Amino acid sequence: MPARQRSYVRTARALAPLAVVATLLCATPAHAQTRLLSRRVGGLGLIGPSIAHPASIHYNPATLGLLPGALRLYLDGTLDFDLAGYEPALVNSQTGVPIAGQRGDTVSNIGLGPRFFFAATSDLANEAVHIAGAIYSPVAQSFSRLAGGDGDFFDGAAQAPGRAHVVELSAYQINFTISASLRVIERWWIGATFTFAYSRMRYAFVRDAALRGGRTREGDEPIAIDDCGSGTPCGYDADAAAEAIVVSGGTTSLGAVFGTLVRVHERLDIGVGFSTRLFDIDGGSGLRVDGDATVRRSTAVYDAASAALGGAVQRDLTGRGIVRYHMPWQINIGATYRATARLTLDLQLRWVEQSDQSILDVQLTGAQFSDEPEIPDRITRFQGHRDVFALQIGAGYKLTSTLTLEGALMLDNGIIPKNATSPLVIDGWSLDGFAVLRWQLTKIFAVQIGYGFVLTLPASVDDSAFAPSLFVDCVEQRFDLDVAACRAALDGRGVTTGAGDYRLFRQRFNVALSLALR
Repeated sequence: MPARQRSYVRTARALAPLAVVATLLCATPAHAQTRLLSRRVGGLGLIGPSIAHPASIHYNPATLGLLPGALRLYLDGTLDFDLAGYEPALVNSQTGVPIAGQRGDTVSNIGLGPRFFFAATSDLANEAVHIAGAIYSPVAQSFSRLAGGDGDFFDGAAQAPGRAHVVELSAYQINFTISASLRVIERWWIGATFTFAYSRMRYAFVRDAALRGGRTREGDEPIAIDDCGSGTPCGYDADAAAEAIVVSGGTTSLGAVFGTLVRVHERLDIGVGFSTRLFDIDGGSGLRVDGDATVRRSTAVYDAASAALGGAVQRDLTGRGIVRYHMPWQINIGATYRATARLTLDLQLRWVEQSDQSILDVQLTGAQFSDEPEIPDRITRFQGHRDVFALQIGAGYKLTSTLTLEGALMLDNGIIPKNATSPLVIDGWSLDGFAVLRWQLTKIFAVQIGYGFVLTLPASVDDSAFAPSLFVDCVEQRFDLDVAACRAALDGRGVTTGAGDYRLFRQRFNVALSLALR
């Protein structure tokens, strides 16, 4: 896809974003792998602040001033196809530590993400002012390794390796935006975009109920799950201690983008854009997905509780669930150089502040969740995100009076460090490329077809940021937050190790139409 189509052609990074919303809905999540809060915010790519296309309103609305003045309609559809693989490390069930050099069976994941972009632009018969309205789906993500499902209730023991990190994620987001660009003086434009976003998500994972009390338990614990079948104590990753959790709901938010564009030379445009975070429409700097929650108790907990309480125990529980997260801000800098009448060159830089997405906070409320044995009311989901820096170079060449070929390559450092890689977020240093052919069929109608890819370096993780022993060590220290293991467990890292081998390949297919009405 051309650089100017980038904003709606790539998703993760992720995840994101929840990706997400991204990430839960707004990553990436990519981020196959699930960038719950995507490094590619809202699924949009690194479009240049000086690219003349309405999709750039997501990064620099001042570029509207470069568009033709006629009333124009744009319709764009993109399909993301992700193929990811994960070979988990085998672990010692007594210590939870990965066994060096030993890997389990490969788990393959396929993810599909259909997205669309629709916009109308016009200069209102005034050369100094351009406006645009757009509706687009920057995030559309579907990922599932769910096995043995029964509606909202599923058996945690039946899930694939890495179940503590993610089992299922489906997410989408719809943005409604209005934008305007004003030419302040000759060769200088400023612009602003305001966005209302509606997001939905379904997020399923497994909690290891054996970790809550560790392997050493105090005598006053009301219910201990020392038995995981045939008198065997519950160890790490014990199937009988796997508790299934599902949260599904929606959220609304507001955001803005501000930008400026300067034509420093007849052939050279330079632009800078700043995108704010998305803010919860009810106030606050973070976002929250609010909806329903279901929990299926693990077999070990259910059996132990039934025996201790005389059978008056429910296994399937319902209540409310909230997932809290943050969306990042970002800065985009771009330059476009018209080398000849046919050749255009493009250079773009991007900084996305992703480190605020390191934690997902899951809250469960409801009378059933507080019944003995209680379900934890807060579960922290660690992601370990870092800021993303990207560099893109691109070019466009006019083959004939009606055919134009464009392409670009982008390199970025990835949303997470290697040791934070997990089945939830597969990412790292990536090369993103695309090519697109645009055909101007008539004076008012054009069509384009494009293909893109993302190559992420394979990762072999031995020293994982995740370790079940962190939670157990913390329990044995009586939850003393001065202990390093407790601080790490509080961040959500005391879960199944993420050690293993990972790989990811993403492809994109795009078709776009444009129509000039006057």
